[in-house]
Amino acid sequence: MKKHISSGGIVYKIKDSEPYFLLLNENEQGWVIPKGHIEASETPEKTAKREISEEAGIDINALNIKTKLGKIEYL
Repeated sequence: MKKHISSGGIVYKIKDSEPYFLLLNENEQGWVIPKGHIEASETPEKTAKREISEEAGIDINALNIKTKLGKIEYL
């Protein structure tokens, strides 16, 4: 089985003391967080910011990584 590694993130903002989370509607997958394939020259952090920017249209310079979430493995 081929191993696929991707990186993404949970995007949120606080407005009026309430958290708002970004989810993308992928027709076949339902609601998902922005994520994508790690390119050969990228770190997971760089990939996460690039994918969020590309998929959600958020300026990459406006994105800050607060904490690493760890990894999830699917079999």
